[in-house]
Amino acid sequence: MIFSNFWTIGTGGYAEIRDTTIALNSAPQGGGIYNNAQLDLGNVTLAGNTNGIYNSGIGVIARMYNTVLDNPTFLNCDGDGTLPSSAGGNVSSDNSCSFSGPTDRNAIAPLLGDLANDGPGTTYYKPLLAGSPLINTAVLPCATVDQRHATRPDACDIGAVEAGGLIVGPLVHVYLPLTIR
Repeated sequence: MIFSNFWTIGTGGYAEIRDTTIALNSAPQGGGIYNNAQLDLGNVTLAGNTNGIYNSGIGVIARMYNTVLDNPTFLNCDGDGTLPSSAGGNVSSDNSCSFSGPTDRNAIAPLLGDLANDGPGTTYYKPLLAGSPLINTAVLPCATVDQRHATRPDACDIGAVEAGGLIVGPLVHVYLPLTIR
């Protein structure tokens, strides 16, 4: 999914975002996410926005894992100075998030492709390019399918989509005649 100027609901509330791309949004504060509540992010890609996550005076990133932030020329983490709490596997293209866990990485190019989709009725996402440091480096557990409902067949990738994941098509019903003797 691509959200346009995603805002958490109310103050003091709680929101979860999983296996989602938030890309190419613009706002004076928090083009990706403006957070004024508790937020839990898992396998999320925030890319090409004006700011990645903007924490307001009461915004708290309750937990973030396997999330990639790549918002060139803007800060990935901005706002009141409250930094995200990491559960591991996060990558930021700058140092603004100050991730400090052993599986987190700062100031690293994630190698994301241009916004893409897989045809009519599908979702938009930022694919991982060959050689991306996000491939097979996520912490467990991760979902069995990604944003596109493609399988995550081996060690999971960081972000909303799995490089090389098999997209399972829609369920097709086949009706055959039944002969009883």
